Amino acid sequence: EPDVVVGMPEAYTVDAEGRDEYRCFVIPTNFDTDRYVSGLEFHPGNRGVVHHVIAYLDMNGRARRLDAADPGTGYHNPTPGGGPGFFPASLFGGWAPGNEPRHLPEGVGNLLPKGADIVLEVHYHRDGKPELDQTKMGVYFSKSPVSKRIRMLPIVNFMFKIPAGSPDYSVPATMPVGQDITVLGITPHMHVLGRSMKVTATLPDKAEKPLVDVPDWDFNWQLTYAYKEPVKLPKGSSVSLVAHYDNSPKNPKNPTKPPKEVTWGEQTTDEMCIAFLSYTADEEDLIHGKTVKDPFDFLVTGNREKAAASR
Repeated sequence: EPDVVVGMPEAYTVDAEGRDEYRCFVIPTNFDTDRYVSGLEFHPGNRGVVHHVIAYLDMNGRARRLDAADPGTGYHNPTPGGGPGFFPASLFGGWAPGNEPRHLPEGVGNLLPKGADIVLEVHYHRDGKPELDQTKMGVYFSKSPVSKRIRMLPIVNFMFKIPAGSPDYSVPATMPVGQDITVLGITPHMHVLGRSMKVTATLPDKAEKPLVDVPDWDFNWQLTYAYKEPVKLPKGSSVSLVAHYDNSPKNPKNPTKPPKEVTWGEQTTDEMCIAFLSYTADEEDLIHGKTVKDPFDFLVTGNREKAAASR
């Protein structure tokens, strides 16, 4: 059993027709001390319409003001994929179909500051009839001292165009590693046109380390792959991915018939190309007061805004 269960205060009605909807729900925590979390377990209230869930943290009441200004349950997110309508204090966690909850290793934790509001952004894909959803999240607190925070490095390409009719279109992405890190797991993410994804690290001496190889992508089975032995990546390494997409009329999962050109986007009928690396910073030692600034805090949000502007 989780230490606490939080979630949407009441059920939300998802309309039958229309574009995908991103709705945010504000959950006050009211803890009077900072807490470290060892695991999160998301329970979508209606798996037929919940595309994914992202949990953000808000320390300044901005989500509450957006909620108060929207007459419905929660509030409409005007910037889906770019944060919950404001720059959050941090990304807390997330869920996509098939993803299973995992506990962090002993000594590693996810910071939940005192007084923080959890903001659940739920992406709804309509199914042709009115639906109800009341998504919840179980929170497991760390039971031992935490010396390192869990962090995230996104390997992402926003700037692709998948031609209509292409059965095997390749999209690359590369991200440098700016400090010594230890990778604990990896989460690939694409939409329904995805065929495969391979992610490889190149060390400063040009040696290569395979990180994950998904040869037969399934949108309904989006796992986080945890390493039996954590992977050390020294500063100066780089991480690269190659993703393949099938935008041909022979793809039974293709949502458009006939196929059309597909770019990055927040709708289920758009595409994405990301692999999230969960890592710790080797220099960090919270028990002895040594913290490390996360160099990737606003990386995803900033790049998404640039991609949207270019289109």
